[in-house]
Amino acid sequence: NDQKDKGAYTVMTIISKDQKAGNYRLEYTERLTNPDIEKQVTYISDMIRLYNCTSVVADWGFGQFQCAKLQKAYQSRVKSCFYSTNIKNKLKYDTDTWMLSVDRNAFLEDIIEIVRRGNLQIPFKFPTKVDWFIKQICNTELRYSERTGNTSRSYEKLDKYAPNDSLHSLNYAYIASVVQLGETGLGPSVGSQAMNLGLPRPITT
Repeated sequence: NDQKDKGAYTVMTIISKDQKAGNYRLEYTERLTNPDIEKQVTYISDMIRLYNCTSVVADWGFGQFQCAKLQKAYQSRVKSCFYSTNIKNKLKYDTDTWMLSVDRNAFLEDIIEIVRRGNLQIPFKFPTKVDWFIKQICNTELRYSERTGNTSRSYEKLDKYAPNDSLHSLNYAYIASVVQLGETGLGPSVGSQAMNLGLPRPITT
């Protein structure tokens, strides 16, 4: 429901990056409303192959079962991820479990700045397919808080009763790009600059 939250649902988002221009393009996004876990995994797996996704990041809250299934099929190409607000580095990677822990607000700040600068291209040929996506991204505000003289920033929902799942799905897609293109500073164990994240268009008939 776009108006009121009735529980979280899975949003799948696929992006590509023009490394020369530094711009991102929304290739595909969809709300997965079917609650059947096996069907979700099968569908996501089909989309990984269709778009030739070379890097996938899934919210650990998406489900241990789904992540395990996808990692069994795609190995380290699929990484589980969870947000942290108490982490020294922007990103930490466990090579044994293929688990990422990331600074929530740092990455949200990155992707929001990309959107603000106009560096995310969103195809608008069919507005009804993306208007919900845009509305959810816009349901976000920057909040400041102070503790012991230190000011901290966080990104929270503007309307707490409305969803902003698309923002976090976009953020995980962005993290997947950062990881794959070796922009983490953690070296080839996480991502390789030799592999381009340019994704082909889906085959349509």
